[in-house]
Amino acid sequence: MSLINQDLQLLSALRKNSRSSLTKISQEINLPKSTLFDKLKHHEKSIIHKHTSLVDFKKLGYISRIFITIKTTVDCRSKLNQFFFTHENVNNLFVIDSGFDFFVDAVFKDIKEKEDFLTYLKVNFPILEIYVQTVVDHVRRESFLESPI
Repeated sequence: MSLINQDLQLLSALRKNSRSSLTKISQEINLPKSTLFDKLKHHEKSIIHKHTSLVDFKKLGYISRIFITIKTTVDCRSKLNQFFFTHENVNNLFVIDSGFDFFVDAVFKDIKEKEDFLTYLKVNFPILEIYVQTVVDHVRRESFLESPI
């Protein structure tokens, strides 16, 4: 699918603030509201997966956030994928390459909850390699395509 400049401007406006009204976006990018509505409905069926809110996990009481890179055995990938997919603390899950299988973004209320999660992984799954990075500060968030094209 090839996007034209108008589509990219609409997506950019939604990335900045998905709660903006079509009237406001229409004024910003100089397109009729009806055209934007049609484009939005079309894109919601194809390239827009969902409209969501970004939250500050620390303000919700989740003070520990980690990124985990994991390599496991081939026969365990499906089971581990299911575990991550259904676990309440997993925020994002990616299948990756370069010799590893998963990249996991997880949030926890405290360090003990994080350590219990990691211990559970190591005890219950054949983990060949695991790297855990603690997020110290979130500097830039979901900003790709935010600036006007």
